[in-house]
Amino acid sequence: FILGFVVLVAACSLSQRYKGITKALTISVGLILCHAIGTCWFSVISGEGIWASFVCASLPYLAKDVICVVFADKSAGILKRVYKLDM
Repeated sequence: FILGFVVLVAACSLSQRYKGITKALTISVGLILCHAIGTCWFSVISGEGIWASFVCASLPYLAKDVICVVFADKSAGILKRVYKLDM
């Protein structure tokens, strides 16, 4: 999943330029790509099919990752205001 997290971080960084639905879509695409890349990689390494890899390596962490991404986005917004950062 490490490669997928690089994509997710890029999407979260990019999302700071937007508001509302565009921001949510940008973050969602990043999270979907992260899990898709991780699932494919797990499938290759384990020799399991895509569905089995998704159920085993991605699905159990999906809800947690959504919560973490929302928390990270809110934290970035607060830090941006506190430190008057221009992202």
